[in-house]
Amino acid sequence: MKIRLLLGLVVGAVALAGPARAQQVLFDTSEPEAPEPTKPEKADKAEKPETAAEAEPRVKSTSFESLDSEDAAPSRKKKRKGKGHRLEFKGRIIARAQFTSRRLDLVGADLLAQERTVRSLDLSLPSARFGFHYDTHVPGVAAVASVELMEKPSLKDGYLQAKHDAFGLRVGQFKLPGSPFETASRLSLPSAGRGFIHDILTDRLEIGGRRPGIAGFAKLKLYEHSALELSLGAFQGSYLRDEATRDRALLSMRAMGSQTVVGRVELALPVAQLGITGNYRVGSSKLLPIGTEPDHYWSAGVDAFIDARLGGGGLRLWADANLGESWFVAENRSRGGRPIYGAARAMIAFRAGGRERGEVYIEPYLLAGALDPDAKVTRDLAVEAAAGIGVGFWERGHLTLQGGLMRTQRNFPVSFVLPDYRDQKNLLLQVGVLL
Repeated sequence: MKIRLLLGLVVGAVALAGPARAQQVLFDTSEPEAPEPTKPEKADKAEKPETAAEAEPRVKSTSFESLDSEDAAPSRKKKRKGKGHRLEFKGRIIARAQFTSRRLDLVGADLLAQERTVRSLDLSLPSARFGFHYDTHVPGVAAVASVELMEKPSLKDGYLQAKHDAFGLRVGQFKLPGSPFETASRLSLPSAGRGFIHDILTDRLEIGGRRPGIAGFAKLKLYEHSALELSLGAFQGSYLRDEATRDRALLSMRAMGSQTVVGRVELALPVAQLGITGNYRVGSSKLLPIGTEPDHYWSAGVDAFIDARLGGGGLRLWADANLGESWFVAENRSRGGRPIYGAARAMIAFRAGGRERGEVYIEPYLLAGALDPDAKVTRDLAVEAAAGIGVGFWERGHLTLQGGLMRTQRNFPVSFVLPDYRDQKNLLLQVGVLL
């Protein structure tokens, strides 16, 4: 019953996108053939040239084939034939002020736990990232890298990619194929972040994220502006090294089967991008002895993404649902077998302005999601909701004001989340700029 309710969120969200106009899909990156010029019979019947504002927008594809590292250069241009290599730098800075109210069980002087409401105001710099995209002298071969400079500098993306016609191969560290909500750049989303459920799926259930691996992809053009894309990859598995901080470490020199396998099928239509992703992933909350094969757990997800023009702006919609096995067993679980979790999210945003890169725009949005960590346990749901508005310069940077809340029921497993996330409200102001 709970899983049906979760999937219902996605069905309802997708239904909101019915009025959306067709978008131009970017699976085929070749230049369109120019039609042969025709001489008008009369001057008054000559067609007016289509302006940039009237042309159908070139929406950035979230497909795995065209996905570079997370933040694209603000003014990327195509490499001209015969011009050889090209190096482009890119990056981002995100700053935030956040007011938070949360309920905690604190131990007092009498050594007894008491529930208190704690309020805080924090100024932070969630991200300062810098990287490059290098198209080499070899046609179709590129090198991409980006480094996160906040706290301890760490490599985010670092890979080589080769593409030829409808096929491609990527080797290094990069995002796993998955939902456009997960693979899109953080600053290309209207919300201030991906939310609480994203943290659970990525940091606990090993869905998505970045890790070393190898992946191949292929596309099949069905008809004009529509294509089918297939991707398949193997990525190194990891284990939970620190329960408190959710810090993970890669498995190293343990066994032959220490990899997570991911496959995805994505259909690009004139009105939407629809995808199905399957994961056969490594799952472990501790480091295994050498020679021990790690356990693998299945999961599957469906998703939809729509980006259409409406009037002087646009409508954007993300929706996804995920179902699979978990290795986190609740203490009060009375039945055997592996837990089955379910999650669903949807976000809708309507934009006024922002039809061209750098144009001023304003975009209100709504985000909602729910996660059930175990279908056989009652009163263990987690829900989140957020509403906000963004204003800025399209695909350059924006200022976001957002209010949100997170709730977990009493049987939600403590292994999934830190205590100060269990019941929280926040109001934040965030500014992000692409460099």
